[in-house]
This record gives sequence, C-alpha cells and structure tokens, in this order.
Amino acid sequence: MTNIFFLMMVACSGTPNNRLESEAPNEPVRDALYFVLVDRYANGDPSNDRMVQPDDPSGWHGGDIAGIRAHVDDIADLGVGAVWISPISATRTEPFDGWGAFHGYWTHDLGEIEPRFGTFGEARALADALHERDLRLLLDMVYNHVGYDAPRTTSHPHWFHAHGDILDWSNAEQKVTHDVHGLPDLAQEEPEVYEHLLQASLKWIREVQPDGFRVDAVGHLPTPFLQDIGQALRAEAGPSFALLGEYFEGDPYRLAERYHSDGFTSIFDFPLHYAMVDVFCKAAHPGRIVSTLSSDRALQSTQDHFPAGLRPRVTFLDNH
Repeated sequence: MTNIFFLMMVACSGTPNNRLESEAPNEPVRDALYFVLVDRYANGDPSNDRMVQPDDPSGWHGGDIAGIRAHVDDIADLGVGAVWISPISATRTEPFDGWGAFHGYWTHDLGEIEPRFGTFGEARALADALHERDLRLLLDMVYNHVGYDAPRTTSHPHWFHAHGDILDWSNAEQKVTHDVHGLPDLAQEEPEVYEHLLQASLKWIREVQPDGFRVDAVGHLPTPFLQDIGQALRAEAGPSFALLGEYFEGDPYRLAERYHSDGFTSIFDFPLHYAMVDVFCKAAHPGRIVSTLSSDRALQSTQDHFPAGLRPRVTFLDNH
C-alpha cells in the first residue's frame, strides 16, 4: 500500500457523526474526507494488471478497487467519515507527451469502468464495505473533457467545441469552450452530449450506489449544465446525494457564487489553500490568511451564499 493520498477536513457546526449525510440538497458534506488515488494505493488483484511499472513515476503501479476494499478497516480506523476515490471510468492508458495516464482523468468512456481498476461488482462491494463501517463513498466525475485522442473525438466530432487551447485564462468564454491543456472539450450544451454524461452518471449510481460525486474542473463547466445534471442525479439518488465541486478560484466571493448557483453540497476551499501556500511557502504576511477567513465569516452571515451556521468548504493543504 503506497501512502500518497491526502486527508481533507470539512469544518461544520455541531458534533461530527462520522458520516457523509445530509437531509437537504444544500447541506454540506461533513467530517474528514479521505482521498485515494486508486492506482497508487494497493494492488488487491494482480490478475487485472496491465504493463505495471512500479519503478516508473509515470507508469501504472497496479492499484485497484480490490486493494482499497482490502484496507477499509485501516481507513475506518483513521476516524474519517467518507472516502473519495480518483476516477475509475475507462481511461487512456498510454502516456501523453511524457505524462502518465494512471490518474484516470483522461477518460475515454465515462460510463464504463477501467479494467485495470476492476469491475462494477467490485466497486459495489467497496461501497457496501464502506457503508457497513458507517463510511460514505464519493466517485469522481470528469464532465469537462475526454482524454487525448479519445475514440469519441473521431466517432463523434460534433460533441466537441474544437476551438483549441485556452489562451486567455481570464476570458470566461474561453474557459468554458476551449481545451484545457489540449484535452478535447465536451460541448455540454448539446443535448446528445448532455444525455451521454447523464446516462453515464446514472449508471454509476445504479450499479455502485455511491453517496455522491466529486465534480472535476467546475471552472470549465457551464452553470446551466451543472444545475440540470445535479437535479437529475438527485431525482434518481435522492435529495441527500452529495455533489462536491472542484473550482480553482482564490476569491471567496466568486467561490461562494458558484457554490450557490451550481447547486453543490460542498466545494473545495481554494481561497484558504492559496492563502496558506502564500504564507507558509512564499513568506507572505500572515494577514493573508486572516483576510481570507474574515471574508469567509462575512459570507457566512448571509444564507444567500452559504447555509446559516454551516461552512460547506472542504479545507485542504494541497491538491492531488
């Protein structure tokens, strides 16, 4: 078992109940959230290995769902309330421009499972094992793009914006309609694309029964898409189905706006992350953290941004 995952804390009011549980769509994920980068955790089933290269930092190391399941008691002993695992959808497996594909974010088919990681049955068994220990499971959904040279870029070219890379990262339109570092950008506004992403998501809910999704690259996704798919997912899984957004944004107010408009239950606290990095790694004045927390406190004073008395942000030191 390779220990290169992260422990993330979610601050909240009240007494922790060691569960990822909510009574309403906008009640935040509670307690500590444990992140597992599947390929780097534990190899529980060598029979699904493909070209494993444990000595290559960019290669596949053989971690799989069976490996996580073998260590659920170890995870439970940490006192966390939920586990978030990296994407296990069918993915590109070959390196691209020297970078490895083991992380799973270069998806080929969102609705199918990557054989290197296991089967839908094994994923359901993992969810069951976590639930038996009063832990919850979040799956990682990549809605913004597909992997480099993914089959659908040629079989369904009309699914993609095909405007080239983002050149101006301050341009709101480019951030949503252009490629992130060359990754083919899906056109979520197209009904056929939306339906594909929705049906793939519903398949994961029905086959695995997770307790929520971590949504990748929120800053590159249109709000109407996130609103629509969030409502559809909760219609299937119930109002307590959690949606945790990853939005690379250092402004607490902009972060709050996306949390509020997109319908997330929780969102990663990038403003505090950036403040901590500036202070502890770049010698910024500690007032940088004070300012960020003061803005957070001001936002909490109104339910227009965050539910009263709750802080629906996942606090973390570093990003995977």
